Amino acid sequence: METATNIAVIGDIHGHIPNLELAIEDLSNEKNNLDAIVLTGDYSPNHIDSFDNLIRLNYHTLVSVAELGIPTLCIPGSHEPPVFNKLSTLVAEKYNNFNALLETNKKHIYKLEDIELELYAGSGVQSGDSRPHLSGSFPTNYEFEELTQGSKRVLFTHDPPKGEVEHGIDRSDFTFVPGLGLIRKPSNCGHKSIRSKIFDEDIRVSINGHIHEAGGRAVDLRNDETLLEQNYKHDRLNLNAGAILNGLYSVVEVFSEPEEITGAKFKVRKVA
Repeated sequence: METATNIAVIGDIHGHIPNLELAIEDLSNEKNNLDAIVLTGDYSPNHIDSFDNLIRLNYHTLVSVAELGIPTLCIPGSHEPPVFNKLSTLVAEKYNNFNALLETNKKHIYKLEDIELELYAGSGVQSGDSRPHLSGSFPTNYEFEELTQGSKRVLFTHDPPKGEVEHGIDRSDFTFVPGLGLIRKPSNCGHKSIRSKIFDEDIRVSINGHIHEAGGRAVDLRNDETLLEQNYKHDRLNLNAGAILNGLYSVVEVFSEPEEITGAKFKVRKVA
């Protein structure tokens, strides 16, 4: 018998509290229909006037989602301050529905009734206590443990898998050049290791963020990266869930039978 699991995916907030509050208001009207929320990283703004304000902003961001009362999984992205792990741990201690999954390159497995969610943190700390300016970058190393069959798991990473098409979910307006940093030149900036994991482990559904300009797109990596339609059940789904900074987040419905995920639908929601 096929069952359905509903997951809201929120990421790349970058300090934009008004858009986050709109998404929370949206989700509060359907709490009984959601099985989990996954926060995929990048909670901090690119610039902020003081480190104290950065701490308050991050804490407020996490608490605002936790107060919905829905099981919530939180991973850091690539723009978090060095105190982020401590802040998210404090929220997890206060709200028993909130789970902080913090270690980079460590597999985190969260079991729902019929499927498993597999999560990996992004590149983590990017700034020191005295430097409120934050800078993320593309080259994050994902070193996965021994491969295991993944047809019952949904994969969440902050960064995207490597793409091969201009409409891909990792298509950026920038390119990372060693020694120069980010330059304004379009590129597919995802990770080959994430793409390989999806193929080698037969992962049917993967969800990421990080690349704002690709947010809201979904493809099938195994089918020439065809763009996928919303509200339609797909056998394979590789989704960039969108950036709250740009007013986007996603709700994904995962269908499963006792031994495997059988497909997924997605809806990208625009709140601003």
